[in-house]
Amino acid sequence: MLGPAYSSLLRRSGAGALRAALTRPTTAHLAGPAAVLSAARRGLHQVPDLQYQEKYKAVGIAPLFSNQGFEVAWEDYQGMLVGGLNDLVAGTTLEDQTALDIAIQTSRRPELAATFNFASQAHNNHFFFESLIPANAAPPPDSFTAALTPAFPNFDVLKMELTATALSLFGSGTVWLVLDKQRRLRILATYNAGTPYPGAHGRRQDIDTNTLSSPSQSNSYYGAYGNDVLDATIAAARSAGGISWPIPLLSVSVWPQVYMTDYGVSLEGRRKYLENWWNCIDWSVVVRRHHETGMPRAMMR
Repeated sequence: MLGPAYSSLLRRSGAGALRAALTRPTTAHLAGPAAVLSAARRGLHQVPDLQYQEKYKAVGIAPLFSNQGFEVAWEDYQGMLVGGLNDLVAGTTLEDQTALDIAIQTSRRPELAATFNFASQAHNNHFFFESLIPANAAPPPDSFTAALTPAFPNFDVLKMELTATALSLFGSGTVWLVLDKQRRLRILATYNAGTPYPGAHGRRQDIDTNTLSSPSQSNSYYGAYGNDVLDATIAAARSAGGISWPIPLLSVSVWPQVYMTDYGVSLEGRRKYLENWWNCIDWSVVVRRHHETGMPRAMMR
């Protein structure tokens, strides 16, 4: 039986065909305010508030999301991911860890595939929404465009190639702009709930973090980098003189659950969604994710 969060998502998005894909044990016990407070007391994960969230609930993130589109893509979908994650980690040693840490630690354990999927996608969706802002005509700053070469001749080429990658990605996934170990920007596509982080689903990673010491645990809300995996990896990279795995700076979700309310499921709908996304990127967030020396720093709270 589907819980209220799942039924709400399907009803508002008109996505009846997604019912089987979203079927999970009911999370009705997490739906109300009292349940949220109970989850907080138990150290479980919650949907964090975005900057300007109340405004987004009223008018959306124009021109990318209507208010209903935002409600489905963030409040309903993210709520479903968090509820599913809580169902799976409650009472375990994972319940107090960030979604990113959970995803990395479970990525090579087949028996915990569901836990990985919920944790990884909760982090991915949060990362995507963190860099959104209502229509922003300002181009990316010079400090960012200067870092494009030699990977991309100019910003227009980056835009064209990233858009083409997102349009050609079959099914669901995320397209990332990452900083690689040579400190060059490149485009990376991950499918389903895959991530560009080390060891996660074995996707083009240079190291397997499951052979390393476990990341430190923290009580920070899910989705945060905190002082865990990213900070530790940056410190190791600095001491070694290089970066050993891709570090994401920007992402766009191409999950239908995120864009279908406002754009449908056609290729042309996805194309329009991507066109509007380029106008809603908060470049200050992207720049803060990329340190002025070329080394990224922890960004998400």
